Formats: sequence, C-alpha cells, structure tokens
Amino acid sequence: MNNQSQAQTARLAGALYLCMAPFAGFSLFVNFSNFVHDDPVATLSNIQAAGNLYALSIVTWLISQLIFILLVFTLYHLLKNISKISAQLMIILVLIGVSISFSNEIFQFAILRLVGGGEYLTTFEPSQINSLVVFFSHLHNHGIQIAHIFWGLWLFPLAYLIYRSGSMPKILAVLIAIAGVGYLADFGINTFVFDSGITVTQYTFLGEILFPLWLLIKGVGKSKK
Repeated sequence: MNNQSQAQTARLAGALYLCMAPFAGFSLFVNFSNFVHDDPVATLSNIQAAGNLYALSIVTWLISQLIFILLVFTLYHLLKNISKISAQLMIILVLIGVSISFSNEIFQFAILRLVGGGEYLTTFEPSQINSLVVFFSHLHNHGIQIAHIFWGLWLFPLAYLIYRSGSMPKILAVLIAIAGVGYLADFGINTFVFDSGITVTQYTFLGEILFPLWLLIKGVGKSKK
C-alpha cells in the first residue's frame, strides 16, 4: 500500500470509527430514557409516547453495527502488515460481537409488537403485557452486556497493532487497552450486581476518541519491521 492509499484508508477508518457514535448513542439514549426500572406501566407509557422514535432507535443501532463491520475490515486492511494474526483476531471478535448485537434486537422487536397490540395479545391481561415489556427490556440490556465482552476484547489486538506500528503514539495503544478493560469491567459488574447503574466505560473511553482523531489528522506511516 503506497503512502497516499494508506493515508486514505486511515482517514476512512477514523471517519467510520467516529460515525458509529451518533447512531449507537441515539439508540442507547432512546432505550434507556424510556425504560423505568421495575415500573412496567411507566415504561410502556414512555415507549408508546415515543412512537416511531423507538422503532428508529432499532434501525440506528443496526446501522451502527454495519459501520462497525466496515470499520474493522478497514482497520484490517490498514494494519495487517504489522501482524496478520492480530488483525484477523480483531475481525473475528468484532463479527462475534456484531452477531450478538443483531440477535439481541429481537427483544426490541418483541417490545414493539407488545406495544403495538394485536388480536393474538387479547389473551394477556394489561398487567401481563406491561410486565412482559419490562422483562424484554431487561433481556435486551443483558444482551448488550454480553456484547460488551467482544466490544472489549477486540480492542486488545487493536492496541497491540497500534503499539507495534512504530508510527502511532504508544499512549494510544495504552488508552485503547484501558477502554477494552472498561467494557469487560462493565460486563463483570452488571453480571454479578444486577441493575447496578455502574458504567466504567464512561471513564475509559478516551482512547476510542483520540485514536480515530489521530487517524483522521495524522494517518499511519510506515510500520517498523
């Protein structure tokens, strides 16, 4: 890959990385702002009031995951000369995480069906439908926590590739690795302490901002052999 092609690939990777945030962020904001812990009536009422906005949050989440796939393949193309095995591992971990994320959205569609009503739902009491909405919301949240495992793990081979590149600051590799630890910590905490409300990643995300910005501004030079 010549320098110009490498610079273009680096900028594309940086742009894709940053583009994921607004799509995923919008979806998570809609989901969590409508969910009221252990209050089925309020949760159902919020989702009904959100209307098409709730359905849109599903679409934006799926778009963010498609961008994630494009991102990891772009990074693979950019960094494979440093370590092909690490770059391939990065792809495998991302694809597993994306598969979980896609499958997890079935709970969101179930909520939409419950809220939208239907003749087949007349056998359920209103209180049962309310409880089912909260139940599926909990399942969806736990599915996101499972995806956290792979959102964290893929960052470790990425951090290794950055560290070995010789053309990017090693501090970026450290910050990316810290971000990976944050995702795994979130999974661990929320697995053993249900609904803890603790989010470690809100303190460890810096690397996932600085790295794509570096790609956009500086790109990637020739790696050390």
